[in-house]
This record gives sequence, structure tokens and C-alpha cells, in this order.
Amino acid sequence: MGAAPAAPEAFAGEGEFVRKLLTTIFACILILAACGNDAAPVPDDEYLHELVGTWAWDIGNAFLYVFNADGAGRRGTETSVETFEWRTEGDLLMIDLVDSPYVDETLLNQRWTFVISNNSLTITSRQVADMEFTYIRVP
Repeated sequence: MGAAPAAPEAFAGEGEFVRKLLTTIFACILILAACGNDAAPVPDDEYLHELVGTWAWDIGNAFLYVFNADGAGRRGTETSVETFEWRTEGDLLMIDLVDSPYVDETLLNQRWTFVISNNSLTITSRQVADMEFTYIRVP
């Protein structure tokens, strides 16, 4: 039998083309991976949320809520303070009182619907009918 026929000119540079294509694809993958999320990682012990900060009751400003980034908080007046742990799921605010001489034991784990608009926080109880409060963010 004779020698194999010569490759047509159209396929002569196919190996070089495939090598360049694979190199380009690999470079694009590396660039996309490097561009990922530029945000600094959040430490596990911090909870960043729009609630973090101090909120004063819109009637008299004597009653405050303080939501810390670590999920702890406190509420009350200068002479009467309750501590709590908090977290959210969507518009559900969960407040678990750590120690409160003022709240019935059945309400130590409180559930509120919350809305924040124009530095105003409105919380509506999911456990007590018609219980709603509004607070203003303290700068």
C-alpha cells in the first residue's frame, strides 16, 4: 500500500489552533475565578445586617433597641435593660431574651415582622395581636 495522503491545507494548522483555543479558555477561567467576590470575608462571629445599630422609640426616645453585629443585643431604658440574642430570616426578626424579669416566660422567644424604611424600623408582633412599635435609627 502506498503512503497516507497528505493532510488538506485547511487542517494543516489544526493542532496549533486547538492549543491556542484551550489556552484562551483556561486563561478566561482563571480570570473569572480571580474576579469572584471582592468583598472581605465576614468573620463567623459577626452578623452584618441593616438592623445593626441603635434604634430609639418614636414616642419619647427613652426606650432603645441596640442590635450588635455579633447577634447580641439589649433593649430598654437607662434604668431597665433586657439582653437578648437576635437573628433574622427574611422579614422575620427573632429575639430570644437572655434574662428578663419583665416578660412572661412564654414570650422569652419573641417573633416580629420587621420593615426598615427611611431610617425607621417598624416591628409587628407575630405572637400578640395589634402589637406594633416604630423606632428611629440613632446616628
